[in-house]
Amino acid sequence: MSTVIFTSPYHEMTVMAHKVAKELKLEMTIVETALDEAVEMVRPFVHRDGDAILVSRGATANLLEKEFPAVKLLRAESTEFDVICVLHEAKKTGKRTGLLWSKEEEMRYKLDHLIQIIGMEVSYYFFENSLDFAYQVDRAKYDGMEIMIGGGLRGKQMCAERGIGHINVIPGLSTIQQVLARVCDILHTRAKEKQASEFIQTVIDLSHEGIIAIDEHEQIVVFNPKAAQFFGVQASEVLYKKLTEIHESARFGKLFGGPVNSLEEIQEISGITLLVNRASYMVTGENKGIVVTFRDATQIQESEQRIRRKLYSKGLVAKYTFDDILYTSVPMNRLIQKAKKYAHVDCNALIIGESGTGKELMAQSLHNAHPERKNGPFVAVNCAALNDQLLESELFGYEPGMFTGAQKQAKPGLFELAHGGTIFLDEIGKVSMDLQDKLLRVIQEREIRRIGGERNIPIDVRVIAAVNDDIHELIEKEKFRSDLYYRLEVLVLPIPPLRDRIEDIPDLVNFMLKKYALKYGKRVAPLREDLIRQLCAYNWPGNLRQMENIVERCMVMADNSDELSTVLIQNLQDEFGRNEVRQADPPKVDQPDPADSHTLAVTIGTMDDMQRSLVKQLLERREYTKTQLAKKLGISRTTLWKLLQEGDDILMLDG
Repeated sequence: MSTVIFTSPYHEMTVMAHKVAKELKLEMTIVETALDEAVEMVRPFVHRDGDAILVSRGATANLLEKEFPAVKLLRAESTEFDVICVLHEAKKTGKRTGLLWSKEEEMRYKLDHLIQIIGMEVSYYFFENSLDFAYQVDRAKYDGMEIMIGGGLRGKQMCAERGIGHINVIPGLSTIQQVLARVCDILHTRAKEKQASEFIQTVIDLSHEGIIAIDEHEQIVVFNPKAAQFFGVQASEVLYKKLTEIHESARFGKLFGGPVNSLEEIQEISGITLLVNRASYMVTGENKGIVVTFRDATQIQESEQRIRRKLYSKGLVAKYTFDDILYTSVPMNRLIQKAKKYAHVDCNALIIGESGTGKELMAQSLHNAHPERKNGPFVAVNCAALNDQLLESELFGYEPGMFTGAQKQAKPGLFELAHGGTIFLDEIGKVSMDLQDKLLRVIQEREIRRIGGERNIPIDVRVIAAVNDDIHELIEKEKFRSDLYYRLEVLVLPIPPLRDRIEDIPDLVNFMLKKYALKYGKRVAPLREDLIRQLCAYNWPGNLRQMENIVERCMVMADNSDELSTVLIQNLQDEFGRNEVRQADPPKVDQPDPADSHTLAVTIGTMDDMQRSLVKQLLERREYTKTQLAKKLGISRTTLWKLLQEGDDILMLDG
């Protein structure tokens, strides 16, 4: 808090000032003296606190104002009423009266007018300083004055020494109250200004950006710690110096050399790329200088990564790895080995699989096996769950106010949130042709533009897409862009349906039993072998999802292992029909004689299953490419693809 010094030329005034200060709870130092002596007594206080507030009157106030022009000074002057009261008191004595008055007081009070009101004769003795003061008292003595009015303590002392009566003109109590109330107002305002200033300074000091401001004379008036760190100088070395006076003025000058009011300007200083913002600042409509903020581009990228890592912790995380995929079958083993090789590169990938085969599980495993992207976000998008407009706004984000009911602030899209990681576009075959065109541009250019935005935002994202349908059939029907397909199919992973990996069913079923036994607090033994064989006999059109639903349903309904078997048989009957449930062991494929290259053996089943088995066996012999085999069989490549459906890696053969 600012120091308050009150100079009082009269003891009576000192008493009143002390009383009022106590009432106002104002800490104040009272100096009972006047003129030059008052100046010297005040000086140490002003030197210690440049924000001190002085309260004085008359000639003493004039001297203080002249000596300390930068210090706030309030005047506690007597009013005309106070002067009239003193003149009236002197008139009652009937003695010759003189006024010992400063030049300033002569101008403030219209003495001739006041004396005319009182109706008395008064002589004037005006002084300007201490030497003149003594001279005027001596002159009054010589003139035969019997009472002197004014002059404070010194006037009282000198008049007493010369045998002259004396009456002080003391400001009234109301005057003291008013001036000290103003002091309290000033202190309160200063406290609020200081609080605001300290808050702003704290914000500036804590900013991750360098902040430098110059005034209209090109003197540096703001220089925060980040700026000091970048330029390698202390703020005390540059504050209130002109740019041209600083040792490395060229580097400073470059920051201020560009156009005023420019944002996100790229500059290189000392080999470091900076993002620079520059703006003028106005005071009461006048340009008072320029503010520049700047930041190391590398730090921006690091901050961006920290923000993204926080977002990952809120849900943009891939939970599963290849270790979570249960398999013993040959097709799945080949698929996983291929997928692990694919995982280490940034190429786009296309996962093909029926509903429920675990396409997102595969996508998450690819993400978590990447040496760098595993530390980034994994963003999964079900493209079939939203209409085109919502899907586009979710994928690309939007600027404020683009949609009714949209957030007021801009919203980043899922591609932005996936920066540095992976975006998984599930069921991409359901996307409209128009949105496919926009996705193609994103995948090609590796940058997005928000809806309503005017700038492109670079992204570093690996794209993994998945389809349920025969993608070639969609292309032929012009429901899927062939150029988008070829952008995505750099790496293809066809996940076999459950019916083509029956060797995996026992492990999968027992895993699901343990999972739901733990969930529902039940104890069950592994399924009997005959039940396992029955489970392996079904087609499972819903694949793993269908099987898991049945297992969970049974676990909810059953209480022990014996009852579980009964419940399972009942649920299988409900799911597939009684005739299928009574099937015995799953049929085994008779292997052809390897020496007979013209003989193939298939298990009797549906025509599609038998055709698919024949085509697979032919391709596994590596005697034909897919194109050659299609020609040999008299069918198109699309029909061949449909026969294979989502089989194993024979789809990656040439042709």
